[in-house]
Formats: sequence, structure tokens, C-alpha cells
Amino acid sequence: MNAELLSATTVRERYGVGREVARQMCRVLPHVKIGKKGRGEQVRVLRRHVDALLGYVAMHRLDLAAVLAGSTSGELDSIVEGKV
Repeated sequence: MNAELLSATTVRERYGVGREVARQMCRVLPHVKIGKKGRGEQVRVLRRHVDALLGYVAMHRLDLAAVLAGSTSGELDSIVEGKV
């Protein structure tokens, strides 16, 4: 199991998505917050969740930004866990 945690910057660099899309992915996918609140806490997502989301979007030929904007966290949880 790949448990690599990625920041929004790493998601941008590795997958070639824009800054806002990367930040939105980190907000809506299951994530952890690192650091103290109010002192620049950082959000990290699992690489396997990013891979699963991008694979789902590619397989169904969907717009990533639209999926992120229109999906609930429950729907995204189903996608990243492979239940869809």
C-alpha cells in the first residue's frame, strides 16, 4: 500500500494540474492537517487517493475541476476507495 502524503505543491508538480485545482483536491479528498492552526497548517492527501481520482476522471472522460466542485465528500470517498 502506498502511504505517501502529498502537499498541494507536490500534487501540482507531479500531476501537472493548476494551483487552485491542486488546493481544491487537497481540501475535498480525505486529508490530514499538519501544523498548528493559525500558523500555516498544511493539508496532505494520500497519493493513492489522488491516483484513484485522476484515474476515475480519465476513465469517464470528466472535467476534473467540475468533479471537484460538484461532488460531495461521500461521493469522493467512494471514488478513491474504488467503490464506484
